[in-house]
Amino acid sequence: MSANVTSAAATAGPTYAQIFGPVFWGFCVALMLCGVSALQGYLYFTRYNDKIGVRLVSIYYYMLPHFGSFAPLNAVTKELVVECLISAVITFTSQMYFVYQLHVGKTVFGL
Repeated sequence: MSANVTSAAATAGPTYAQIFGPVFWGFCVALMLCGVSALQGYLYFTRYNDKIGVRLVSIYYYMLPHFGSFAPLNAVTKELVVECLISAVITFTSQMYFVYQLHVGKTVFGL
């Protein structure tokens, strides 16, 4: 009878703790790092006066003038649009470079 119990336990699969344990600890680390990043941004922008170009692609809008308010999250700001545009241009450029490398490799090796 004990052989039956051990074989059933071996085929039962992982427990919830084994599955969700790493997810929980990963979430805790990510939450801590996000808090550290937000604190660094807040401290930086309250102590230094940057040029407008730096403020356009930063979280200045959310961290200082509207700190603690959720109202700015209901609208898309110019800063967010600029950041998304820059990210899209960088992503497109890097993907096109990858395609170019595939094309060059194809013609060089005659594939």
